[in-house]
Amino acid sequence: MISIIVAMGRNRVIGKDNDLIWHLPADLNHFKKITMGKPVIMGRKTFESMGRPLPGRINVVVTRNRQFNAPACLPANSLEKALELVSEGKSPVRAPGDNSATGTSGEKEIFIAGGAEIYRQAIPLADRMYITIVDHEFEGDTFFPEFTAGNWKMVEEKKHPADKRNKYPMLFRTYVRV
Repeated sequence: MISIIVAMGRNRVIGKDNDLIWHLPADLNHFKKITMGKPVIMGRKTFESMGRPLPGRINVVVTRNRQFNAPACLPANSLEKALELVSEGKSPVRAPGDNSATGTSGEKEIFIAGGAEIYRQAIPLADRMYITIVDHEFEGDTFFPEFTAGNWKMVEEKKHPADKRNKYPMLFRTYVRV
């Protein structure tokens, strides 16, 4: 099962100058809870913006740079190659709890974690999307791609109000392909 996970502003902004625009601990905890122990595929710019591999997960970095090398990461020259590597069970380091890297149906859940171009390529392949809507319109230069709403059904929505640690309210939504 291929799942997309993203946080975006009301205006679909996901970043600016190769960085996140907000720091929202509730969203970071949501991301960690959902992806822990599961493979995560991301583009090189997204990986570089994080500065390190995500612990407890297999990290696959999509890049055209054949010299790319990062500890505890698998490089892939396309999204298709990244999905193939994960499907084959390739791993530079076994993530703790990797035996739990399955979806509810017992099928392995693979996460796509950005950026915009990787999301664009993944939307037609995805079975599920975890979308955090940050209730604010941000200035940015990177946007989550449009998708056909009729192809998706929202199966869960949780609200998180703004608080001392989270400047903006959020909606955590889960969509499945229909």
